Amino acid sequence: MQAQNETSLMDFGINFTMGNQYDVGGDKKIGYMAAASYKNRYVLYEGYQTGVYRKSRDKSENELEVDKKQEGDLGRNDILVSALAGISFKTPKNKYKLTAMHIQNGISTAGYLEQQIVISDAVTLFKDNLEYKQSQISNALISGKHSNEDASWVVEWKVSPTYSRIQDKDVRVTPFEYDEDQDIYFVSPSSSGNPSRIWRGLEEVNGMVKGDATRKHELFQKSAKLLFGASYLYKQRDFSIDNYRIILRNISDGRGFNGQADAILASENIWKVSTDSGSYIQGNFEPANTYDATQSIAAVYASEEFQVTEKLKSIIGLRFEKFDAFYTGQTNTGDIVYDNERILNKADLFPSANFIYALTDEQNLRLSYARTTARPSFKEASITQIFDPLSSTTFIGNIDLQPTYINNFDLRFEKFGEASQMYAISAFYKNFKDPIEYTFYLAAPDQFTPQNLGSASVYGIELELRKNFGFISDKLKTLSISFNTSIIKSQLEIGEAELEARALSLRDGETLETTRELQGQSPYLINVGLNYTKNDLQAGLFYNAQGKTLEVVGTGFVPDVFTLPFHSLDFNLNKSFGEDKSSNVNFKVQNILGSSRESVFQSYKAQDQIFSKFSPGVGFSVGYSYKF
Repeated sequence: MQAQNETSLMDFGINFTMGNQYDVGGDKKIGYMAAASYKNRYVLYEGYQTGVYRKSRDKSENELEVDKKQEGDLGRNDILVSALAGISFKTPKNKYKLTAMHIQNGISTAGYLEQQIVISDAVTLFKDNLEYKQSQISNALISGKHSNEDASWVVEWKVSPTYSRIQDKDVRVTPFEYDEDQDIYFVSPSSSGNPSRIWRGLEEVNGMVKGDATRKHELFQKSAKLLFGASYLYKQRDFSIDNYRIILRNISDGRGFNGQADAILASENIWKVSTDSGSYIQGNFEPANTYDATQSIAAVYASEEFQVTEKLKSIIGLRFEKFDAFYTGQTNTGDIVYDNERILNKADLFPSANFIYALTDEQNLRLSYARTTARPSFKEASITQIFDPLSSTTFIGNIDLQPTYINNFDLRFEKFGEASQMYAISAFYKNFKDPIEYTFYLAAPDQFTPQNLGSASVYGIELELRKNFGFISDKLKTLSISFNTSIIKSQLEIGEAELEARALSLRDGETLETTRELQGQSPYLINVGLNYTKNDLQAGLFYNAQGKTLEVVGTGFVPDVFTLPFHSLDFNLNKSFGEDKSSNVNFKVQNILGSSRESVFQSYKAQDQIFSKFSPGVGFSVGYSYKF
């Protein structure tokens, strides 16, 4: 039950890949490929912090009041194993593929945190947090591609089943309250809850079938291409959580344990009949956290690619999708029961149109429109109440959640040059109906839920450049820069309920805005890379960042949470050597600037307060590969 300090090994990993192709008579070929990898990574987050803050009821007070906060050290060991194998068979007019993949991930986390809870009286807790999560995914893909003699007809098909499983095995949380005056640690269920053990399990089965046909033809004596097809996707998920509390009976709330979590379940402290004292485990089953859900998407679609003029090409498409979601589960009180009930039933058309005008052989002007959707996940469209013991927050599902519909408009100018050089500028506009956003509960600042909070629009420009420095000197052709940036403005029309909540919590002198940023939308994105390539040497310095982003929407007296910019600067060096350049050494440095990932509460004229903060540190890695 207790977190321990240990010195870890260095990160390490090993990868193996192989493949080949053979002639098997005539124009027939068989190929195969296989790959396997193992990675073991350790991370220590010193000074990990989380917090929950709210506005004062006194409207003349701008500074935020702490509800609870915690700080401590958090260690993590991440092991990833993967395997991939495939075989293909090709003839001049047919191609068949079979691939199988399995990925397994185990993550062990241990933390020791000091927590301050401030509701009416200040309470200090020391919390041991141990977690182990194991996830796996297995996928098979069978596909085929067939054409006739002149390739005017091409038919492609795919069948792909997937099995996924995630298990949180025995999450252990032990909070001790600390009385500084008496220098005593004790278990206090009324302040911090009982020590607990949690098992969570998720199993999901996906099945996908897809078939396309492409027909080259002439339309109005101009070349054209017709694509049409159908697909079906089915997903089924089983989810459950088993909670157990550890009860201390007649042993003075563990005051003699001196804050040592392992003592709670030590053999001498287990409950005994003879003394009717000791610790024991008690079930705390919550029906809302067990559910069975299914989703399906049936689609038919068609598009026509048409060379309107010598310089103008159009691609017009239409997609029909039928989406259904079913849910089986019940609330904790049992007053609401879902028995394979259909919670979403949508039939939608998604048109698209693309026009490409060739200004010259090297320059294009593109205009496009597409209607798209973002549907709620199983977790979001549920009645679950999932407690995160590390951050002490709770996610609550929203079974009434509706899909988001988006109209996308883009205008792009692009120019291509030699050696993959190019530059482009784009302008875009997106209109959102019922965007899904994460927001706090009004009366519970440590609980959040997804909701459809209004309608929104997003617009901006994007610049993209890939250019070498040969225009300065031929000797600098080996040095190049890649640059991509987006400047984005998002605006959501706040709904009536959110407006009322924000009005109630206005500070003196603060005005009520009827619009705000869209949750999850950054105001800018920057990606810059400086690359050097010459013979067998490659080196690159890469920087990326995004602007302050609304992470969780505030509700009245709970302020908004924003993710602050994370400035990532990485370096990568590859050197090939040996006979046929079969050996390669790779050297990487990650997060050179030592940036921290930080989210903060922000309110009118108030100092920022930590919602979440952790520092990944600077990472160094060296790798060697050999080809034969």
